[in-house]
Formats: sequence, structure tokens, C-alpha cells
Amino acid sequence: MLETLGSTASTGFPGGSVLVISRCSSVFGESRGGVDVLARRHAVALEQSGSRVVLVYGSEAGQGGVSRVVHVPATRFLVGRHQPRSALPFLVLLNEFVNVIRGSLVASVFLDRESFDLVVSNHSITTLLIRLLHPRAAVVQYVHDGLHAHRHVRGAMGKTVRYLLNDVLEYVSAGLAQHVFCASDGIRDQLVELGLLPSKLTVVPPLLMKAGAPTQVATESSIDSREFQSFTPYILSVGQQSGRKRFDVIICAMKEVSPETTLVLVGDGPLHDSYVRLVREEGLENRVVFSKGTDETTLRALYSNAALFVLVSENEGFPVTVAEALSFGGRALVASPSVATWPESPHWTLVTIPEIPTPGRLAVQVNGLLRNQPKPDYDPNAPVDSSTNLGRSSERAVLAEYLKLLRKAVTSRPSVNSGLH
Repeated sequence: MLETLGSTASTGFPGGSVLVISRCSSVFGESRGGVDVLARRHAVALEQSGSRVVLVYGSEAGQGGVSRVVHVPATRFLVGRHQPRSALPFLVLLNEFVNVIRGSLVASVFLDRESFDLVVSNHSITTLLIRLLHPRAAVVQYVHDGLHAHRHVRGAMGKTVRYLLNDVLEYVSAGLAQHVFCASDGIRDQLVELGLLPSKLTVVPPLLMKAGAPTQVATESSIDSREFQSFTPYILSVGQQSGRKRFDVIICAMKEVSPETTLVLVGDGPLHDSYVRLVREEGLENRVVFSKGTDETTLRALYSNAALFVLVSENEGFPVTVAEALSFGGRALVASPSVATWPESPHWTLVTIPEIPTPGRLAVQVNGLLRNQPKPDYDPNAPVDSSTNLGRSSERAVLAEYLKLLRKAVTSRPSVNSGLH
């Protein structure tokens, strides 16, 4: 228990009882989804403040730190290793809809049985269902991904899926929620442009690994925390391999990256086998290491010792993996059309590209960072920077900041109808 958070430790979160609902939609083995990671950390923060918390969670791994966890295992529909890439947008949408609905209905049962002062939703469908089935429930929605993703996706099916998920549903559900947390200032600005009142929106960047005890759940992995030194220096990239994160660009860029450098890809998904084939086709078998999943101890070691973290993505809000990499005093290269505005700090090096680059351009940026930018020294005991909850913030400071924002959201709830103008 964090007994030094002032009034929080003695009174708990205002209202005292919170239902946190993760997306429950990861169907790719134990490949961690950033939203589920954040949902657990929010639940940990609330429970450590003295609140009564129930976490509805999709993965058996990574539940540590929360007393009451309701596991809703994701069900995979028609997602196989040999599905054509053109069918992936529809299949990912189908799986997300079905599994998010299942998790939301399980959460609805708890709302029937118990009284909760607040529901923290991490998906637009969850917000819609909870508001429909429980009109009196106070819902805070966390919007994780940037809007207008369809503008950066090829193919009619992909554009339709992204527009439905990232524009239509997010806008409608945000209007129904009592308050909206935005993962970045960019998402907040997009929602304001669509007509939401600024007073209804609060920017809450991702909580870091320091905001939750590490779990020791072992998952299928080709990497042991003691073995990564054998392929240093290495570039690290973490994420679900379903197409939105462009690991193919990173793999192809490795042909032009300095030859002593290895690429470590952590994650799983329907495109995993196609990435393995791409590595073989490019002749990079000795320079690319795959790990379908890792325990958090190994992941921390990989973050801490990586020469560079790289993310290439079609759409991001404030990627939790990048926040984690920076929290260990690392270097990161983020290429995404909807990249967030990042706080500056002397404790990390960050380069952003506001588009999906060609492999050649990405390789130029990677080589420049590896050659010209020394990795910042990591000092976990350095003073806390009060302007941001990234980098040197202690676990206590991170939790206190999150709880402060949550209190503000609940104590200043506008009526639902006032959310749009």
C-alpha cells in the first residue's frame, strides 16, 4: 500500500469502488497488448490507493498486483497462420468486436451484482454497452489510439475497418462517457475538432512499468534474460504482429543497418509466420531474433540493454512500448503518421518520423542514431522531473499523478449531453 500519497492513502479513491475493464481482445497467444497492460496498471494504482477494484482482464499473464481479477479468455475466430493478408482487417475487426463484447457483458454482470462508483472503459464498444445496459453507471473512457487512421491505410477493407473503429465508434462512445482520458494531446485535439468539449477531456499518458510489480508468468519465448548479451548490440521492437505495426519495414531496413547489429522482435500475431518467411527471403536469419512472448523480467532486461527501440506503425496515440523504452533511459525511433507530442528530457533520446518511411530511409535514421547519439546513462535514483510522469518518476509519483487526474475527472463530471457541442 502506498501510505504516503497524502489523503489518498486514508480515504482511497473518491467513491471507493472501481470496475476496470480491459479490451479482452488479444487472440494472439500471450503477446501483450498495450491497452491490457495499461488497464492492469490502472487497476494496480487504484487498489494501492485503497480502492476496492475489480479488473476484467483478457490474458492469464500479467495480472499481478490486483486482488480481484476476472479472467475472460479471448476466443479466436477464423484467424489462422495462412489467412490472406487482404482478409486480415475484417478478421481482426471480427475478433475484436466479439471478444470486447464478451468482456463487456461479463463486466455488466458485476454491475448487476455489485455497486461501483466508477467504471473505467478501455474500448468504445465497452462504453456503448455499459451505458446502454446500465444508464446510471459513471463511465470514464480511455481513448488509446489516434483518430483518422483510415487515411494512412491501403485497401478499401482496411480503410473501412479503421474508419469504423477509430472515428465513428470512438466519437459516439466518447460523447456517452462522463469523462474521457486521452493517451496524448494529439488525441485530445482530434476529439475537440470532432465536437467534444475540452472540459470533458483529460490527457493521461501511459503509466510505466514502474507503476506495477513485475509479473513472473512465463510465456513461450526464444529469449532468456541471460542470453541477450550474445546478440548485442541489438535493436528492439515490441508489439502484436497483426499488420498495424509495420515490422516488415523494420526487417527490410536491417539489410542496410550496420551488420554487427541484431534485431529483436517481441510479439505474436497472424502475420508472425509471414515475418519469419520475410527474414529468410532477405537472408537475415542470423540478424533477426523472434520471441513470441516474454515474462516481464526478461522484457525489462531487453528494454534496459537495447541499443535502440524502434516502432513503425500506421496509427498510435502514445505507445506504451515507447514509454517503457524511454523510462529505462533509452533511445527510441518512432515512425507513425499520428505520432504523439513527446515531452523533452535529458534522460532519453527520441527521434520521430511523421510517416511510414521506406526501409532505406528508416535504415539511415537507425544508423545515424547508433553512430552519433550516445545512449543516455540510466540512473534510477535521479531526481523526479515534475513536468512529466516519464523517465525518472518514481513509482509513487506516477501513481499519485494518475490518481490526481482520476479524481479531477470524477469530481468535475459534466452531464452526458454536455459532452458534445
